[in-house]
Amino acid sequence: LICCGDKSQLVGGITQVKGQLRLQDLGHDSAVQTIVHVGVDVVELEKYHGLVKRIKDLQAEMMALDGEIAAATASSQQEAAKVKLKETLLKRKALLTEILAIRTEAKGLYDRLASPSESSLVVEGKAHAHHVVRFGGESLSLLRDQTAVKFTQDPETHEIRSTPLASKNPKAREKTSTPAAPLPKDSPQ
Repeated sequence: LICCGDKSQLVGGITQVKGQLRLQDLGHDSAVQTIVHVGVDVVELEKYHGLVKRIKDLQAEMMALDGEIAAATASSQQEAAKVKLKETLLKRKALLTEILAIRTEAKGLYDRLASPSESSLVVEGKAHAHHVVRFGGESLSLLRDQTAVKFTQDPETHEIRSTPLASKNPKAREKTSTPAAPLPKDSPQ
């Protein structure tokens, strides 16, 4: 995603981008927090959240079955209660099997989502303090304003790094570059 223009600014909310995000300014001095999640596959993230919700729903069903099992166990002397207990235990076993399968799938998605990203966030202007940059499973809360910076994720440590951008403005480059040493008078030019 490329936000063009000298005044392109991302302020407030959560923005998720799979590839690269390039913009002028990130956040604002106001109290509205801006969170940028770079390198995330939004479809996989939504699927992961759906699986987590399904697991919670199944766990609630299992708790209800546990109540039925406790009641059936208390009155297990009656034949009907024994049949009900057996049916309930089979339902519980099926729920447990489904939960384990979903957990395995969710774990695989989580690992992919948390893996290091080759994406980047380029802020050509100002990245304001107190806003959050996320790559995969890592987060970086900006403690101070940063100007003309590129955020990337280290593939080995997963750490989010910021590096200054080389200036596009030749006058700014002249101000920040180290002047060459003068040539000796007797050296050939």
